[in-house]
Amino acid sequence: MFFLCVAIGVMMIVLGLSLLIAEIIHTNTNPSLRRQKCMTKPLSASKRSLLEARSLNQPTHQEFMLNLDGFVGLDPEPERTLPETLSDVAEETMPCRLEPNIRPVMVLASLEEIKNEEQQMLQDTTLRTQIRPALKSATSMPEPAKPRMLGDTACALGITYFDALLAHRLVPRGRLSSTNETNLVIARNALKAGRQSATLSHGAVAQRIGENTICLFEPLEKKIEALDKAIASYAEILENKMAFIILENTSDVPMERLSHLSPICKRFHIPQTNIFIRQADDTFVNYIEDVNDYVPSRIDVSLMPESFFTQLLDYVHHAYDEGDTETVMRVMGPIMGDLYTRVHTDRRFSKLLAAQAFNLMGMTNRDLEHDNEAICCFEASLSLLRVIEDYEAIKSVQANLGISLALARPVTPVRIEQAIRHLNEVTQLNPTDDESFVYLANSYLEQFRLTKKQSLLRYALRSYERAQALAPSNEIASCISMLKSQIGIKPQVATVGHDASPQSATAKAC
Repeated sequence: MFFLCVAIGVMMIVLGLSLLIAEIIHTNTNPSLRRQKCMTKPLSASKRSLLEARSLNQPTHQEFMLNLDGFVGLDPEPERTLPETLSDVAEETMPCRLEPNIRPVMVLASLEEIKNEEQQMLQDTTLRTQIRPALKSATSMPEPAKPRMLGDTACALGITYFDALLAHRLVPRGRLSSTNETNLVIARNALKAGRQSATLSHGAVAQRIGENTICLFEPLEKKIEALDKAIASYAEILENKMAFIILENTSDVPMERLSHLSPICKRFHIPQTNIFIRQADDTFVNYIEDVNDYVPSRIDVSLMPESFFTQLLDYVHHAYDEGDTETVMRVMGPIMGDLYTRVHTDRRFSKLLAAQAFNLMGMTNRDLEHDNEAICCFEASLSLLRVIEDYEAIKSVQANLGISLALARPVTPVRIEQAIRHLNEVTQLNPTDDESFVYLANSYLEQFRLTKKQSLLRYALRSYERAQALAPSNEIASCISMLKSQIGIKPQVATVGHDASPQSATAKAC
């Protein structure tokens, strides 16, 4: 019995040692489990009491923030139960993927530190928001103004003057080769680039247009003291030139600043019509127009006395006779629409005066090759004359309308038909109008070029012969000879008619 008890005790001791050895081996070969046991080791009583004392003044676990490269908020972890087996513990710890010899480091910040840090971040964000518009506006600020140079004001005045001319398709009186639109653009661009022809000592600027025209831009900023010296400096620029003087608005300029103009105009033979004054609306009128109030911006056409309009019409008629089409366009152009309304609403206003004004505007536009405007003006004049039945005036205006239709570009069948109709009526009303016969022949040739009807060549030949009988010329005789040749050689009719050689010859005759 004794031996049996000893054997059972030895077996129990061996079994216990076996289990102990197996547990030790399993623990040493599983580092994750070893770390888990270290991290979940129960705290001593003293350590637990110390932490409990601190927790009275500390936030709960849910309020903690992990301090890794700044403060990052963490959601509270769900409550977890203790694993039932060691394998469950191993599966939960596997996703950690930490190096075996590196222990994780967790730095916890108090709630007060977190609030202070967040407040500082909000202050920094607000400061950046306030500074950003200031920085943006600083980068977009315009460059500081350049220092004012002598002649800058005069150049600005000149640019405004040329812009006004180009906007209204006006050309200063002078040689057409010098004062065409191309040369005006060149002169304006020179002023914009600061390459004016000359700058005088008191700030005035002289700008050349073409070869023989000079515009003197005088801003009237100060009085000229040494007048003789100034005239001598002008002589080199203005001598033997077509000169225009363009002044700043003189409404508020003292008279002493204008005292130098009279000697200059007398010395260089500059007429008063060549002195232009800037208006409040950036248009320019000459001295005569400014004195007599022939300024469109000052005229109320609905209340304009007929006597005043008669004076204005005489003024622009005289300018047209002198070849100054720019004055007609500048003075009459802006008020023609209101005039058309006035003459149709006010029966007392003279329709004959209005018809004369529209006819003058039509001739001016035709000279400037503004074909559409010319045709509209002649049609308005003709409609007014037919109301008052002035047949002598009708013949003249209808001839102008027919000639404008014949000259209008581009050539269209409708315009050519209208030209032939009006010119036929003119030649019937006035059989001695040789010019109308010439343009009627030209219109027949244009219609032949479009339709290729052979009969039109005979109509053109007949009209040329009537014109030659009234006013013989070599050009018309040449056209007649060529037309007779074309009519006799029918296969060449279309080709020669398309070349329009007779038309170019008759254009010279006109």
